[in-house]
Amino acid sequence: GCEDSTTFTFGTYPYNNAETTRDCAWLTANPSKTATRTAEWCSYVYDGTPVSSECEATCLGCPTSSPSAMPSKPPTLGPTMSPTVTTKPTTSPTRPPSPAPSPFPTARPSSSPSVSPTDVPSQHPSMEPTLIPSAPPSLMPSSIPSASPTDIPSAFPSLGPSTSPSSKPSRAPSQHPSMEPTLLPTLLPTTVPSLAPSAQPSLLPTLMPSSAPSLEPSKAPSDYPTTQPFQAPSMEPSKAPSDEPTNRPTKSIKPSPSPSAAPIAPTATPTAATPAPTTSAPTGSPSLTCNDSALRLKIPTVGKPKPYVSRYCSWVASKDTKNRCALPGVSASCPITCESCPTCEDPEDAMRFKFEYNGKEIVRNCDFIGRITDKIAGRCAASEDICRATCGAC
Repeated sequence: GCEDSTTFTFGTYPYNNAETTRDCAWLTANPSKTATRTAEWCSYVYDGTPVSSECEATCLGCPTSSPSAMPSKPPTLGPTMSPTVTTKPTTSPTRPPSPAPSPFPTARPSSSPSVSPTDVPSQHPSMEPTLIPSAPPSLMPSSIPSASPTDIPSAFPSLGPSTSPSSKPSRAPSQHPSMEPTLLPTLLPTTVPSLAPSAQPSLLPTLMPSSAPSLEPSKAPSDYPTTQPFQAPSMEPSKAPSDEPTNRPTKSIKPSPSPSAAPIAPTATPTAATPAPTTSAPTGSPSLTCNDSALRLKIPTVGKPKPYVSRYCSWVASKDTKNRCALPGVSASCPITCESCPTCEDPEDAMRFKFEYNGKEIVRNCDFIGRITDKIAGRCAASEDICRATCGAC
């Protein structure tokens, strides 16, 4: 029978902070846009498949039950909006094609660009760019970049970067970053830093550090320390300490103006302390210590773009501690900061934490720690007893 496919899709696009998938039902989902969508997309070919062949009922591509006995004598003034879908071409074309393309482009270009690009690009580009860019970008970048950037950037970045960068930067940055970073960095860095820092730090540090430290510290420390320290210390201490101390500390004749919010590891050489007097009789059974976890916590969020934020207990203690302790799993993970030592409980399963286990870093919750009985001790040791109830560390 002649009907629309229920599984065929032809691309996605962002709408209201979500990805919308185009399918046959999408063509008629909005009655006010049905005519525009069918006129634009029924003739579109997606991954070698014509949309009209999969959405036959919507695109009016269903053939009649029986063909006409004889063709019409006068041809129609214009072609049909939806041609008949057939597996066999006509025995003879309407007229022979031109033996060669036109030597000159048309005097008046089309008012709108083609729905899909041509299989073979022109040997010479147009003298002037089109007024409206194409809706989808080209599958392959141009071999030679444009002499000047376009006035309006593309709505979506290209699937692959250009082989060589443009001589001039774009006037406005792209709305979305590229799907993959470029293979080679820019030859010359910008003279002015970005107005706002990146949302997430780089996975790997730069090969050469900056000549001067940043005016403000990073919101979150880097996953890996830099290979060489800065020549001058930062103006302000970091909000959260590093996961590991540096191999080469900064040389300074003066201590920092303010200490770190919370240390994470003991010093290499302990400070000599005056021995405490011994009691005449031993005390009762010793009580286990109650400490904030030093692990990086994955705290669930509500009503934000990201489902989790990565923070340490020092972030909880820095400000707004009461509200931050109320977040799922924070009070049990940071019992000292949240004053919850008397309560023996595990962080909620929605809370995840990052730790090293069997030679690699993993992110898990307390359900994983207590899942296998004979592995609880090893997993508790690897996660530093963050699950106090499961690990018996209350």
